[in-house]
Amino acid sequence: MRIFTAVTFGESTRQYLQESAKAISSLYKDAKLVRAENMHMTIVFIGEADRAKVNKVIRATKKTSKEIKGFEAAIDGISSFRKKNSHTVYCNIENSDELLTLHSIMISNLKACGVETDSMKYKPHITLARQARLTGENNEIRFPRKIIEVNEICVMESSRINGILTYTPLEKFNLGVK
Repeated sequence: MRIFTAVTFGESTRQYLQESAKAISSLYKDAKLVRAENMHMTIVFIGEADRAKVNKVIRATKKTSKEIKGFEAAIDGISSFRKKNSHTVYCNIENSDELLTLHSIMISNLKACGVETDSMKYKPHITLARQARLTGENNEIRFPRKIIEVNEICVMESSRINGILTYTPLEKFNLGVK
């Protein structure tokens, strides 16, 4: 199974993200919008994992959740990056020392449990759409800055169920709870 650790969101944030995703349809055609229930912010992508590795990731995530308290982060704008002939569209997350700390602690705890991760630079973001093709020259959309609560971290499984990309929480942990 493919897994990752992520921050999930409450209903009001998911609704804001869905409205943002729908708004990009005017600039991008054929965009595959992320379903509301799949909205998340990846902390660490793990990749393929057997049951033993999943258990290590769960242990590391639980430990991480105890080491950092909940905090606020800010969504500030929408961007995209080109991938082959299309774009992946995402919400920018304003520079956040707390998110970088969360990521760093998670990486450290994963390594302590024997789980290796990639060494890519962490760029917090929330994907809104994939395989989007730009319809014009300007791909900028303005949205008001939104403060989001970061109170929970979870281990997620990525799978296809009846051909639909589905993210299923395997374990959830509230931040700052000893």
